[in-house]
Amino acid sequence: MSPDEEMKLKRRKHCEKYLAFYRNYFRIHRPYQLLVDLTFCQEALQNRVQIKDQLARYLDGEFKLFITDCIKAEGHMIGSRLHGALVIADNFSRFNCGHDKAIEATSCISSLVKNDNQHGLFIATQDHELRDVLRSMPGIPLLHVNHNVIVLEKPSTTSIEVSEKQDSIRLIREHEQGIISKIKTEKSETQRKKRKGPKGPNPLSVKKKQKTSEAENRKGTTKTRKTRRSQKKKSSQQELYRKQ
Repeated sequence: MSPDEEMKLKRRKHCEKYLAFYRNYFRIHRPYQLLVDLTFCQEALQNRVQIKDQLARYLDGEFKLFITDCIKAEGHMIGSRLHGALVIADNFSRFNCGHDKAIEATSCISSLVKNDNQHGLFIATQDHELRDVLRSMPGIPLLHVNHNVIVLEKPSTTSIEVSEKQDSIRLIREHEQGIISKIKTEKSETQRKKRKGPKGPNPLSVKKKQKTSEAENRKGTTKTRKTRRSQKKKSSQQELYRKQ
């Protein structure tokens, strides 16, 4: 494997890792939405980077490229220096930024991602100051052109801190759920034991006792009859002796 191929493989693995991070912690899913500014287009033009083709191989998934009216308006104000970048940007879809009157491109981009990046936007820019501002906001994937390749930056420190907090919260919830589940199980077992209660007498043993008591009654009755008979016999013998 040549050094260039090794570098491409390494870059691709890093990209897959970073994309998984944003999917897991910030719910940024395919098709990815990429908001591109004119500095990115200009850099790609100068380095002969085919933006769509390279992103298709790099991101390995569906994506859409967007630009806002504010970004294009700023390019037209600058003039011919950004003519080539504007031609490239004309191939991208329009993203509604909600600004009736055009504002600076950097302010427009920041306003779209400041509330937890609710649109799930990737930002592609070469503006160093803008990238510094965006790194302070969690959950914003940043792309830039490095020589003749497009690179997805490593998640910012702010994004990593948010992910660590989410992990801590999830662990606490799992621990609490485990305790609650254990308490419910123990309570259920206790209630089941209470419902069972003490064991009743064996029906067979009860019948045997009844039979025994009946037999004893018969024996007692027989003895009583014998006693009465003997008493009668004795009294009759006594009467005979008296008569004699």
